[in-house]
Amino acid sequence: MGSKLKKNKDINKDKELASKIKNKKNGKKKFGFKNFTRIWAIVYLLVLMIFEICLVIVNVLPAKILLLTVVILGLISIIVFAQLFFMNINKKSKIFATVLSSILIILFSLGSVYSMGTNRFIDKLSEGKSEYSVNVTDKPFNIYISGMDFDGTIDSEKGRSDVNMVVTVNPRNHRVLMTSIPRDYEISLVEYDNAKDKLTHTGMYGVDTGISSIENLLDIKINYYLKLNFSTVQVLIDAIGGIDVNSEVEFETLYEHDPTGRHHFNKGINHLDGGLALAFARERQSFEKGDNQRIRNQQLVLDAVIEKMTSSRTLLGRYNKILSVLGDYMRTNMSEDEIKSIAKKQLDEMPKWTIEKYGLTGHDSNKATYTSGSQELYVMAPDEKSVKTANANIRTVMYDAFDEKAKEKIEGEITVTDHVMTPKEKAKANKKKK
Repeated sequence: MGSKLKKNKDINKDKELASKIKNKKNGKKKFGFKNFTRIWAIVYLLVLMIFEICLVIVNVLPAKILLLTVVILGLISIIVFAQLFFMNINKKSKIFATVLSSILIILFSLGSVYSMGTNRFIDKLSEGKSEYSVNVTDKPFNIYISGMDFDGTIDSEKGRSDVNMVVTVNPRNHRVLMTSIPRDYEISLVEYDNAKDKLTHTGMYGVDTGISSIENLLDIKINYYLKLNFSTVQVLIDAIGGIDVNSEVEFETLYEHDPTGRHHFNKGINHLDGGLALAFARERQSFEKGDNQRIRNQQLVLDAVIEKMTSSRTLLGRYNKILSVLGDYMRTNMSEDEIKSIAKKQLDEMPKWTIEKYGLTGHDSNKATYTSGSQELYVMAPDEKSVKTANANIRTVMYDAFDEKAKEKIEGEITVTDHVMTPKEKAKANKKKK
């Protein structure tokens, strides 16, 4: 009898153990793959919502592209979410939806990071709105680029303006004219009773002094400025992985990072990192043409940067790095909305820009300046013909496709293209050919 009771107890224990094991298995089924995909579906939706909010905040996509993106992602997401969330979907479909959603989550996350990085960069870059702002997507405008001769963040100090360029932009027919002015060019300090000085010294009094002096010299209105310095050049070129510059001449320059203290540049293609690019752009003593050749070299560096920056591989692979390093080294009085509207127009139309260049010339002289007092310094006296040509070129680009009658009254030799067709004119011309 006792053995029978013991046997029954053992059987009951076995049943209890079997029941516990069965319950555990059932529990695993309840929190298995299908349960995971339900949670993953919610994660997917959250990441998608964050991405779309970031796109709206950064506000650089044209309306039609933004709408198309939202619609396409919405349709894909409805299918993916249904495959992940509902329990009656077969396992193969769920596996496919999990893989696809994982890829999309990675893309959405990268897009969110890129979007917010863009927004932070624009926020840092803009110092406010210019007094002479225009509708930058429709009206022509001039930007004064001032390259300061110091390292570190752009707000750290004032210094001489070693690079001086007026960039004229005509958004209607996508024209750009870069007018370079030698650093030692003689100008009048409008804010200091028109005292004579070198353009480079205006940087020590502030960007507004540089603007008023150039406006007086070229008889134009400057709408915006962009301030850069040595560090801007170095960090940008290093961030994009260096540039290839096609040097017009062979020369050597001082370079502290070389064991010999000098660096030799070959005529032809030279691969340059940020430090070498800066050395290339600053050298003038090695050239018979001095500052004029230095301006040409600065333009070559700018060309190489634009070429590298417009490479899709560079932008996709280094976009966030470029923005993160540049934030402290550039400043403009173009507002955030104006910067974003230019980006929108570019993304919407993806036009090919016509880029032209002109450099002012002058005559060597030694003179006392407002900044140096009685001490005589090297000064480049303006060549009046060159100044008139610069004015004529700028007005030609600005009036083109806007005011043909005003173009007829332009004085001075014109060295830029007289007319560049607008997109509408190009479409009309192509129709006639067909």
